[in-house]
Amino acid sequence: MKDRIMDVVENLCTQHGPLSLKHTKVAKELGIKPPSLYAHFPSMAAILTSTIERALKEISITYDNIDHSYSPVEALNIIQSRQIDLLISRPGIARLVLSDLCQPGGIQAINWNTLEIVQITEKERTLFEKSIPLKLIPEQDFEFWFSTRMGALYIALSYEWLKSPKISPERVIALKKYLQIAL
Repeated sequence: MKDRIMDVVENLCTQHGPLSLKHTKVAKELGIKPPSLYAHFPSMAAILTSTIERALKEISITYDNIDHSYSPVEALNIIQSRQIDLLISRPGIARLVLSDLCQPGGIQAINWNTLEIVQITEKERTLFEKSIPLKLIPEQDFEFWFSTRMGALYIALSYEWLKSPKISPERVIALKKYLQIAL
C-alpha cells in the first residue's frame, strides 16, 4: 500500500503540482478515508519524504552499469540521457524535487534524504574528478558545476512542460543534445 500511496502522490504532482497535495486528495484517489493514510505514514511530510527517497534511489540507478570503455564525459552524458528519460516518464518526480528546492526551508523531503543525495553527488563527483586530468572538462568548483548541470536539466524540462504536458520525441533528442557535455 505504501508504494500505491507514493504512486498517487507522484501522479497528483504530475497533474496538479506538489503545492496542491492534500491528504484528502491522496485518500480520495486511493478510494480510502483520509485517516487510513496514517496507518501507513505518520504524516503528509513522511509521504513526501518517502516519495522523494524512492525517486532519488531511481535517479541514483542511472549512474550504474556504465561500460568502462566510455570516457568519464561520455559516461556523464549517458547518465544525463537516462535521467532525462526517467524524468520525462515521471514528471511528478521533477516537480516534487523542484518544489522542495525552491521554497525557503523546502518541504523537508530533500533535507530528510541526505544519504541518497550524497550517494548521487559522490557518483557524479567521481566522474567529474576523472574528467579534469584528462582535460575533458575545465577545472572548477564541483558543487557549482553539479548544481548548474542538475539545474539546467530540471529547468529545461520544466520549460518544456510549460509549453506542453507531453514532450515530443524530437524535443527529447534536442534536449539531450543541448544538455550534453561537449566532447
